[in-house]
Amino acid sequence: MWNSPSLRAVAAAAVLATAFAGLAPGSARADRSRAGARVLLLPSGRLEGRYETPFGVITGETDTAVAGGIGFFLDGALGRYATIGLAPQYLFNVKADGTGDSTEELDLMARLTLWYPAAERVALCAYLAPGYSVIFPDTDEGDAAKGFVFGFGAGAELDLSPRAFVSAEVGYQLGFQALTFLGEEVAYRTQYLHLAAGVGTRF
Repeated sequence: MWNSPSLRAVAAAAVLATAFAGLAPGSARADRSRAGARVLLLPSGRLEGRYETPFGVITGETDTAVAGGIGFFLDGALGRYATIGLAPQYLFNVKADGTGDSTEELDLMARLTLWYPAAERVALCAYLAPGYSVIFPDTDEGDAAKGFVFGFGAGAELDLSPRAFVSAEVGYQLGFQALTFLGEEVAYRTQYLHLAAGVGTRF
């Protein structure tokens, strides 16, 4: 059961929250706008396909190769304990494990984050991130797979100064992309566990 990437994401988030649970509430807060960048590691995931033919439905599912990515965020404050903003990310080496050809994925995501000031310079967070995803074709003749994507996760943030901070998070995202092949819709979906480290500033 614990081989599921989604269960591993939940377990990692729970460990992260537990690690800071004993800290007394402090002054770290989310009541200012913020911007920054993240580096992502996607160690595991699933690639799913589904194609309906006149002779039946063809389905396939396989593990993904280890992928990486970069992301950016721009958030506005909704009070002391919440922010909302944009969090686009670009993923590299999107492919089935053990195959040669890879492609890239662009996720244009909004993000709602809830914050808890756990200590003087530490804040914990949990987030939801709906958006729109594009998986680019690996050949010039191919079509891009597009569709809804939804992410969730948890993390922590450490203040380096009143403005600067670093962050770490663990999350999971579900893609619902599809493309058109010979006039028929083909589901071509990605699911990823991701780890991220970031740096940012408040303003």
